[in-house]
Amino acid sequence: MLRPLRIVTIIAALVALIAGGVLYAQAQGPGGRGGRGPGGFGTGGPPSMGLPLRELNLTEAQQEQVRQLMTQYREQVRALNDRLEGDIRALLTPDQQQQADKLKAEREARMKQRRQERTQ
Repeated sequence: MLRPLRIVTIIAALVALIAGGVLYAQAQGPGGRGGRGPGGFGTGGPPSMGLPLRELNLTEAQQEQVRQLMTQYREQVRALNDRLEGDIRALLTPDQQQQADKLKAEREARMKQRRQERTQ
C-alpha cells in the first residue's frame, strides 16, 4: 500500500506533467505559432511529443496536420487527467484530499505568477 504522501506526490507529478503539456500547447497560441517563426515550430518542427519531429524538416502541410492532431487530442488528455485525478482522489482520506487541494492551489498560484512574470 502506498503511503499517503507518496500518493499525493504521484498525483501532483502526473497533474503537473499533463498541465505542463497543456500549457505548452496553449502557449503556442492560435495556429500553434507562439512567436517561433514560420510555422510556429522554431527551426524544424512541432514539439516532439516523443518523436524527433524537429529533425524531420516537416513541410508546412505536415506541421499543420500535427497541430490539428495535438488540438484534437488535447481535450482527450484533459478528460483522462480529470478522470485519473478523480479516481486517485477517491482513494484518499478526507485529510489527504484537503492536503491535495492545498498543494494543487499552491502549484496553480505559482504557475499563474510565472505566466505573469513572463508577460511583463
